[in-house]
Amino acid sequence: MKHVYSPSGSLEAHMLVHLLEQSGIKAHIHGEALLGGMGDLPTADLIKIAVADEDYEKARQLILEWEKQQPPDVPIKTEYKSSASSMLMAGLIGAVVGWAVYEHGYVANPHDYEDRNQDGKPDYVLNYKNGKTDIPSGYKQDLNFDGKFDVYTDIDASGQITQERVDYNFDGSFETITTFKNNLPVKSEVDTNDDGKPDMISFFENGISNRTETLDLKTNKVVRIDYYDSAMLKAADFDSDGDGFLETSYKYDRYRQVIETKKNQQVEAPRPVKEN
Repeated sequence: MKHVYSPSGSLEAHMLVHLLEQSGIKAHIHGEALLGGMGDLPTADLIKIAVADEDYEKARQLILEWEKQQPPDVPIKTEYKSSASSMLMAGLIGAVVGWAVYEHGYVANPHDYEDRNQDGKPDYVLNYKNGKTDIPSGYKQDLNFDGKFDVYTDIDASGQITQERVDYNFDGSFETITTFKNNLPVKSEVDTNDDGKPDMISFFENGISNRTETLDLKTNKVVRIDYYDSAMLKAADFDSDGDGFLETSYKYDRYRQVIETKKNQQVEAPRPVKEN
C-alpha cells in the first residue's frame, strides 16, 4: 500500500476516504489512533490516507481535483468564549469529527459552527443536548456548500460516535447509515435505489471493511459477497441465477484480476428419520 495524502485532520481524512470509495478505490486512514485529544488541530503528518499500489495514481488525481475545489480555511466561530468551553470543544471535536448521521431531537442553540466557504451560512454545526453546553449530542455538515446538511452524526454523553447517516450524492436522500462501537464503524448499510431497504451492507473489523454483501433489488437476497484483506479485494462469491445459493467463487490477484474460479456444490440438509 502507498500513502496518497496527509490530511489536516480526522474530518478531512474521512471525507476523502468516502470520496475515493465512491470511485471504487478502497482507502484506509493510518495513524488516527495517535491523535488522542488533539481534535482537529494540525496533525503534524500523524494521519495518512493509504490505498493499494495500483490505485495510487487514480487516487492522487481525484484528491488533486478535490483540493482545487476547496475554499480557503476559515477559523471556527463559537458563541461561547469561556476557556472551559474552548477546552471542551478541542477535546470533543477530536473525538467526534469525521463521521455523520441524522438528528434525534437536537437543540440548535447553543452551538458552535464553521463557515468554510465564507458564504454566511454554517457548514458545520455542533449541537448540544437540551441546550446545555457540557452535554454534546452530535453534529451536522454541509459537504457541498449548497445550504443543505448532508451529514448527521450522533454521539453519546461520553463522546463516542454511535451512528451516522450521509447523503453522498446530494439528492436529499440519506442512503448510507453506519453504526459504530468504540468510535469505529461496525456495519454500514446503503440504500442505492431509495426503496427504504439496504441493498449493500459492509461489515468492519477494527474499523476496516472486510466484507461487503450486495443484495438483489427485487428479492432482497444476497447475490454477491466480496471479501477484503488490507483494502485489497481477495475473493468473491456470486449467485448468478438468483436462487439464493452463491454457486461461483472467485479469487483475485493484487490487480483485481480473476486468478481462480470455482463452482460450489450445494449440500442438501439431511432428511429427518421417520420413526416406526
